[in-house]
Amino acid sequence: MRSALVSSYWADVELRDTHEQIATDPAILRKCAIVADDLKGTMLAFDPIDDGFLLAVKQKDALQTIGVRGDAVGCFMAR
Repeated sequence: MRSALVSSYWADVELRDTHEQIATDPAILRKCAIVADDLKGTMLAFDPIDDGFLLAVKQKDALQTIGVRGDAVGCFMAR
């Protein structure tokens, strides 16, 4: 995980954790802090509203959540 850490930056992330969120069009956007990038399309982000970490993946030109939330190490290892 240490090698994937980046200087944090803010990014819009589409919430796609639940069936309701997946069906929502347009997507619900959340401003999250990106803190790690595995350079394979998966990023670890901090969600300040839910006060926790999540995994987001690059899909076309967007970042989307994939239903993995929790502590930073646990989320990162779940990828």
